[in-house]
Amino acid sequence: MANRFRDYSLRSHVLNKNILQSFGAIGIVGVSGTGRNTLSERFGRLDQGRITEKLKRCHCRNWYIDHSKIRIEGKIGTTLLRVHLFFFKRKYKWTYYKNLLKAVNVIVFVFDLSRRRSTLIDAGGFLREMKEETEDEIMPPYIFVGNKKDKRISKNSAYVIHEKARTKALGKYEALQYFECSAKLSLGCFALARDIMINYIPPRES
Repeated sequence: MANRFRDYSLRSHVLNKNILQSFGAIGIVGVSGTGRNTLSERFGRLDQGRITEKLKRCHCRNWYIDHSKIRIEGKIGTTLLRVHLFFFKRKYKWTYYKNLLKAVNVIVFVFDLSRRRSTLIDAGGFLREMKEETEDEIMPPYIFVGNKKDKRISKNSAYVIHEKARTKALGKYEALQYFECSAKLSLGCFALARDIMINYIPPRES
């Protein structure tokens, strides 16, 4: 399980509260096998390579991101990023998810590019159910992310982006943005994290 106060530079517990400039939370939604747990872990390893070990499933990870090392326009000091996974277990009532939705700045709907058709439909189903069960005023902005891009590239070295998935995410599902990445290999993950922190994570209130 990820340490609550762990950061990718392994300098846990030594960050001064005075340099905590930004604080925010994101929610990750996707069916099992889409790499949702690995993507959650990747936000704490933006400067690292392949994730090789088996990760324990974790409902919430807290990452301190030091912008003296991970440079992002407009961000200084440190960002505390809380990453929630939405598992949609039947034992959890929708009240639980509604409370999570109120706490996050953006929702990331993740699907598997190697199983694009079925897992993208699943992501769209989660979105539809979420909208039906929640009031418009607490539905946060959301984006769609196709994970496991490395599997597409391994079959086609000229692969750039899945246009049908992009069109469906932005059109039918009305996502604000569309990204593709490989959470396991860190391919495209910095661009995703950078965009989230610039567009959805506010500065810390003084």
